[in-house]
Amino acid sequence: MIMKIFAKALVLGAALSLGGCYAGFASKVPGFLFAEVRTTNNEGLSDAADVKTGKSICKSILGLFATGDCSIEAAKKQGGISKAQYVDQEVFNVLGVYATYTTVVKGQ
Repeated sequence: MIMKIFAKALVLGAALSLGGCYAGFASKVPGFLFAEVRTTNNEGLSDAADVKTGKSICKSILGLFATGDCSIEAAKKQGGISKAQYVDQEVFNVLGVYATYTTVVKGQ
């Protein structure tokens, strides 16, 4: 009896966690089995040589463990940027086993 309850709870927990992982790392082009997607919004980016780049990354393992700070503010801080002009998002996912979400900021 306890084993059946445990198995059902484990299946439900796995389904909910994978669903949450997928939603958290969803992109404009979803790929549940594999995804390597980059989106961009480069309007207003100057071609000046003094443009800096900063990245921030979040990682997930098995959809059960997630860590990181993939915010725009973290990317700006990492790149020493005070004014963001451009933000990219990069999504990488393999079977929901390992996934990363990267925010790339360019600016001055």
